[in-house]
Amino acid sequence: MSNQEKIYLDYNATRPLRYSARQELVQGFELCGNPSAVHSSGNTIRRMIENSRDTIAQALKIESRRLIFTSGATESNNIVLKNFKGRVIISATEHSSVYKVRDDAIICRVTNSGMIDLQYLEQLLLETDEPTLVSIIAAHNETGVIQPLEKIQKLTQKFNACLHTDATQALGRVNFDWNSFDFISFSGHKIGAMTGIGILVINPDKPLCPLMHGGGQERSYRPGTANFLGILSLKAVIQETLEEDWSSTKKLRDYLELQILDISPLSIIFGRTETRIPNTCLITMPNVNSATQVMSFDLNNICVSAGSACSSGKVKISHTLKGMGYSDDVANSGLRVSLAPDATKKDVDHFISIWKKIYLSCSDNMHVQSGTNSVDTTTHNTPVYNNSNKSVFRIIDKLKSYCLTTGTNKKNEFVQGIKEQSSFKKKHHHKTKNKVHSNKPAILQFY
Repeated sequence: MSNQEKIYLDYNATRPLRYSARQELVQGFELCGNPSAVHSSGNTIRRMIENSRDTIAQALKIESRRLIFTSGATESNNIVLKNFKGRVIISATEHSSVYKVRDDAIICRVTNSGMIDLQYLEQLLLETDEPTLVSIIAAHNETGVIQPLEKIQKLTQKFNACLHTDATQALGRVNFDWNSFDFISFSGHKIGAMTGIGILVINPDKPLCPLMHGGGQERSYRPGTANFLGILSLKAVIQETLEEDWSSTKKLRDYLELQILDISPLSIIFGRTETRIPNTCLITMPNVNSATQVMSFDLNNICVSAGSACSSGKVKISHTLKGMGYSDDVANSGLRVSLAPDATKKDVDHFISIWKKIYLSCSDNMHVQSGTNSVDTTTHNTPVYNNSNKSVFRIIDKLKSYCLTTGTNKKNEFVQGIKEQSSFKKKHHHKTKNKVHSNKPAILQFY
């Protein structure tokens, strides 16, 4: 496949810049001025920022004075959690920008489907009269599970606790009354605005201290020169985000899941029994680690991820799945597919065909290691350690090409896999076939 035919199935990580945002930016590029300046150019920029604030607030049906512009949801989350004076309760499946902020945060357990344990949350709220903040993600970025925020809001209200939600993945896909929350975080690039722009919705009656100090911009909650172009792009996309129709996407997502389960009945679809946002699927490929899956799909021009994108380009074991009670082996085999609202069945079918090739190729490798089945080379390619050097060179050529475009982190992981596979071949070449070495990584042979 050519670069033009790349299939992007990672919309929860970043959505392509919308056309409306591009059009707004074209006009914004012609303007120059610091919104804090007193001259006419500065005043023009400042008025456009305030008009954008009013437009966004009106779309969200909140007061303009509650809306603070930030660099994104990560910053918004940090402002809330780092500056709250009192107890903080978070779920075991929060985004890293919440999960890693407070060492003293109290973890509220979740079910194995990812839903917050409401009885346990109530128990935690009963423990003390100390000021408490509850921070629960609205719709999960990995599993897509939507939390029962109305019930959580009633609990926090009952115990006079503050409620914060990271609603980054919920905006436009879940209907909430945003006035029910004390603090809300959003991120622009998830909905087709520029990167580097986000929103923090505050409760003026429950003030926070600023995370940074400087000028008095954004009511001193977020000092520094405003990201004028980012704000314009966010204003441009907010209304169409809220009006977007995801019904066909949900049907495609459900179709994808049924097809995968037909190929691999042992695969786990996390949160499938719960209400989820319509485009998201987190599914395991048994005995195939996430890094291998992501790189293999990438070599086939399909962009997917192993979970949250906020990990410096590294594939790590998901603390979300660990928090849901799954083992390291299961958590390390998950793959997230997040579809576009205009995704096509053709793209989904192609993803399924590649998924099947990866799965069967790795299954063949496992069978050869254990000696349980012979490989039918008329249907599947022969595993690398049971083939000629040509197969190895073919892998290395692909690796060189891959590393030129993706950097060294993934290169090191992939090279380590090749080394371990080569070591396995040398050590066990003369041993009996019935010895199982299923803990060794499989190198895929369908390129």
